[in-house]
Amino acid sequence: MPVLKPNHARHPILILVAKAFQTPDVPRAAQEAYTLSKNHPVFVFAWDRYVEYPSWEVRGNVEVSSSHIGNLKKFSKLGLIFGGLIFQIAIALETVKLVKRLERRPIVIAHDINTLPVACFLKILGFASAVVYDCRELTFAIYSEWFNSAVGSFMSTIERKLLRYVRAVITVSDGIARYFARYNCHATVVYNCPKLSDVPLYSRIEARKDLGLPADDFIISCVTTLRYGCGLEILVEASKRLLGTHIRILIVGDGPLRSWLDGEASLVDKDHLVIVPRRPRSVALKYVKASDLTWVVYTEGSLNGSVGMPWKLFESIACGVPVVVEPNTLRSRFVQTRGCGIVLDNTNPIEVADAFYRLSTNKRGYNQIRERTKRLSGRYTWERESKKLLKILAAIN
Repeated sequence: MPVLKPNHARHPILILVAKAFQTPDVPRAAQEAYTLSKNHPVFVFAWDRYVEYPSWEVRGNVEVSSSHIGNLKKFSKLGLIFGGLIFQIAIALETVKLVKRLERRPIVIAHDINTLPVACFLKILGFASAVVYDCRELTFAIYSEWFNSAVGSFMSTIERKLLRYVRAVITVSDGIARYFARYNCHATVVYNCPKLSDVPLYSRIEARKDLGLPADDFIISCVTTLRYGCGLEILVEASKRLLGTHIRILIVGDGPLRSWLDGEASLVDKDHLVIVPRRPRSVALKYVKASDLTWVVYTEGSLNGSVGMPWKLFESIACGVPVVVEPNTLRSRFVQTRGCGIVLDNTNPIEVADAFYRLSTNKRGYNQIRERTKRLSGRYTWERESKKLLKILAAIN
């Protein structure tokens, strides 16, 4: 592995990711890396838990090092806290080896609480010039869901203690930013938006023609991981009440619910409920572009779910397609104030089916919503949101 030599006048950037960087599960980290590489030398240290990728490679202008130390579950046999501590130390030592090969101390961007201890460890030992914390979930909520409220409180306390070593905090929603404000910590909101260059340029009709979809149907799409908590059960039940109409439900993705969805689709008109396997992101966006509505609903009722602003919400808006969201969340307030979609009861398939039918037959009302969404399409893009991140790094430099 070569010595890592920054070729820019500015500080190098080291991005820490708790998943394999090459997977589609880390689009935010990837967009940050490729954007920052235009003005900074950028290095990524990722935890390749399942040893799927090389330990070192260059992707674009970004140098990616992958740890093959294994999954945290291997260490949890030592106990949740002690095993987690040993795991963090092992990862930190690997990170130090990487940083020592740099000619200048990097600015470290830690993605979520999993990588924050390592970033702060580098700062305390003088291996990092500054730490930027990119928090996409409420730490208390996520650990309470995974384990229990005691673990959630413990991890939240650890997070607050480590904030003293953090120069700047960025997050994905105003709800999470308000959480940090309670502890006198300002967090800059950088929405999870797609790049404008990733959004298909052709029209809805052109997208449908390319995908072999009927031009006149009212299409509601859902591009997601097929798992519980995404409201897929409600969407399927609603589809059964729409048989005989021109409304088509299109679900794109793979996951634990795939076999169940295939079974449900076999019981319904195959042209009415369509299940499409997971597609590359460029093709998935084409399905969004071809839609009249996109389903961005969560039914798990978690705290993170109520304050989250998911990636696919902004993908749909960037494509000019109105969204469907559940009530009493940050997403519903966002959609209602901007008029870029509809809010539906995520527990009542009858109400969902009725709302879809009313909207599909009210061309004037639907076109008004779509026009408002189109006007927003150029506002929520990564090109605009990344300027906030660049401004933070410029201040640190």
